[in-house]
Amino acid sequence: MLLTWKNSDNSKWIHDHGIALGKLYLGGIKSVGKFQITERMAMLPLSNIENGNYSLEATYLNQFTGETYSIEIPQASLQIDSQATPTPAPELDLSTQFRTLAANLPQGIKALDKVFDEIAAEYPDIKNETQIIDIGSARLAARPGDYDVVVTSNLYGDIISDIAAEIAGSVGMAGSSNVGMNIAMFEAIHGSAPDIAGKNMANPSGLLNAAVMMLAHIGQSDIADKVRNAWLRTLEDGIHTADIYQEGISKDKVNTDDFADEVIARLGLKPEKLPVSDISAGSGEINIPEYSRKDQNKELVGVDVFIDWRGKDPSEIGEALNQVEAYKLKLKMITNRGVKVFPQGMKETYCTDHWRCRFVSFDADAKSTEPTYEVINFEQVVDLLSKLNAKGFDVIKTENLYEFDGKRGFSLGQGE
Repeated sequence: MLLTWKNSDNSKWIHDHGIALGKLYLGGIKSVGKFQITERMAMLPLSNIENGNYSLEATYLNQFTGETYSIEIPQASLQIDSQATPTPAPELDLSTQFRTLAANLPQGIKALDKVFDEIAAEYPDIKNETQIIDIGSARLAARPGDYDVVVTSNLYGDIISDIAAEIAGSVGMAGSSNVGMNIAMFEAIHGSAPDIAGKNMANPSGLLNAAVMMLAHIGQSDIADKVRNAWLRTLEDGIHTADIYQEGISKDKVNTDDFADEVIARLGLKPEKLPVSDISAGSGEINIPEYSRKDQNKELVGVDVFIDWRGKDPSEIGEALNQVEAYKLKLKMITNRGVKVFPQGMKETYCTDHWRCRFVSFDADAKSTEPTYEVINFEQVVDLLSKLNAKGFDVIKTENLYEFDGKRGFSLGQGE
């Protein structure tokens, strides 16, 4: 369903949202006269739209025949006023799994969401929300129209960008950008696809859309629009590669080279049904602020020693480490696969041969709800490693533990 806002002077814009993309399934309902679809959405009118009153019209596009039908909808109108108070923009979502782990971190959820909240505060007109990545991904797949901008880490971004692209038709459709202070890189979101390499069957749309983003970034938005509109017209005309080809909808199934030729042949044309690319109408730009590291007092308060040990009983290695007479250091705990196994571990815990052994100062209060630590020096760590080696322990790596301005800069072990 296409939504169009139109005024009496025939000035209009197509709402950037489609409802019921694909088929409508009525479930057990065999015959209905009318039915209603309710879906939350947001709209972003064109920046150069004329002031005035606009009414909403709805059109159903039959994806199989290409025919359009007017749809009866409740009356909806709005007024465009360039001098009006801005309306809050759509939600900005932070998708993360870190909240699940927050209980084991020094400042909990507040520390993990701090940067997101700080930046969000600079944009008061944009509503922000935090979601755990698993349910966020599920909701993205089920209700993609609920999302406008998603902020997440690189790994999760790599995953959900594929989900979003696949919802739109194929992982081969979307481009991406990585913009830094001095360098910007643009690429398709997908991987190298070695199974189809050299077979002239890949969808070049992802790379083409990345190139469009690059052109916009370097100030050639008019050329970017020309390329993107030719690409949209090609899709609209039913010229599709194998990954998006559908019988009854597509017109021709083409290979990589032929698809590129079809896009080239349509340079200068615009889509007739899909929204026309109008990047050149925008005036925004990406500015990356320079990072400035804060000065903090950094103090060494302990060390994690990772040991390769083939035994199975945590108490055995724990008691052996307790016998090591390191200078003013004591064993605080041992974890295996992130779970505390000594002291007072659970015998049911499955252990590998990779043991993390945490040593802290003799004077540290390691048993309180919020442990407190005392400063140690590097020579104590060297002495500890020397004595562990003399006792035959296979030390494979170490990680120093620091406090910054008196706040712990390392995580607790699960169950610690």
